[in-house]
Amino acid sequence: QGSDFRLHARQSRLRFVTRTPTDWGELQTRIEGDFFGAAGNERFSNSDQFRIRQAFGVLGPVLAGQTQSTLMDEDSVPEVLDNFGPPGDVNIRQPQIRYTHAIEANLALDAAIENPEQTVATPSAATRNTNFVDRAPDMIGRLRYRASWGALNLSGVLRRFEYNNGRGDHDSAWGGGGHAGATLKLWDKDTFMANANYGPGLGRYIKSAAGSPDINVTCGTAPTATFVAGCGADVRVQTLYGGWGQFTHWWSNTLHSNVLYAYMHSDVDVAALGAGANNLNKNLQSATINLIWSPVSRVNIGLEGIYGWRYLARAAPGTQKSGEAGRVQLGMQYLF
Repeated sequence: QGSDFRLHARQSRLRFVTRTPTDWGELQTRIEGDFFGAAGNERFSNSDQFRIRQAFGVLGPVLAGQTQSTLMDEDSVPEVLDNFGPPGDVNIRQPQIRYTHAIEANLALDAAIENPEQTVATPSAATRNTNFVDRAPDMIGRLRYRASWGALNLSGVLRRFEYNNGRGDHDSAWGGGGHAGATLKLWDKDTFMANANYGPGLGRYIKSAAGSPDINVTCGTAPTATFVAGCGADVRVQTLYGGWGQFTHWWSNTLHSNVLYAYMHSDVDVAALGAGANNLNKNLQSATINLIWSPVSRVNIGLEGIYGWRYLARAAPGTQKSGEAGRVQLGMQYLF
């Protein structure tokens, strides 16, 4: 459709952190938000709304509140100007209760229950949480190892999916997935990072441009029929996988670059979903390169180019859609 130009300050963040001594050890709290809420009116005010990102407390080994999911890899985070980040990455914030156990100095184990939410596709059309019941939290475990040469992260999530319209159509399934991430320190300050994610039912935990369903719900009596009440629900998890790799090179003490490639694939069940599969993401790829200059310690100025490819599922043979696009982004960050 041609080019488009936009200036905004929506990524601006405010963070309030406290550390308070107590009889049980240090109490830590954090409240953080940005302006990526509902979009403002660009015609005269650009009044983007403030939204909550994180709000949690930590006392001893227990964290409670909203923060980055325990499934995420906090050691291997892509450094890109694009606020959304690369496809195939796990990057999500949600309410949780987390317990952390230090096995040894460099090795820690995390266990958490986190807020559940289902994204669904049916043969009729994609839908969101209609007659779907969240009866159990998402259960997540993570093993983190940090050393002088880098870090390793392994994590997994177990999820419960259930459909019940109260009129006899009922089915449920278990799903989830796993994550592996690594950070390797190379020569000087250069690093290499990589993430890999896979799972039947990993769904909303993996980044994709328009989201990907966790499950498909079809008629148990006639799988390819339009999904309506009385046909008997059949819940099936949808498999997704993806990941990314990034190389960081420092040209000088104030100038560095990142080169990143990312990929995401979703096993959309076109045969069962029919028209309901139309325009669901099957494959996403992106390639990113940037140059970041830090003239002083609290200022970063970055220039980034990104090119992406997208392939969409379609029910009718030969009507599959694909597209590609590029973008150049300038970012100016001031820390205070």
